[in-house]
Amino acid sequence: MPAPRIEIDNDSGFCFGVVNAIRKAEEELEKSGTLFCLGDIVHNSDEVDRLRGKGLRTISHSDLESLHDVKVLLRAH
Repeated sequence: MPAPRIEIDNDSGFCFGVVNAIRKAEEELEKSGTLFCLGDIVHNSDEVDRLRGKGLRTISHSDLESLHDVKVLLRAH
């Protein structure tokens, strides 16, 4: 029995909102080197790790109380 063939659509990828959030995060990271995000910016561990390497820090609601004078990205999903 041959192995099943897996095809990936050429148009697959992140939706517009995720692409926009990543672009905005990258712009801020280029300027300041650090940005906090309330929860993971996207449900993709490779992308979260890539952005973490650029300075994105994922936080939880309980972390908000201890942060002052920083920018926090509020994701929309």
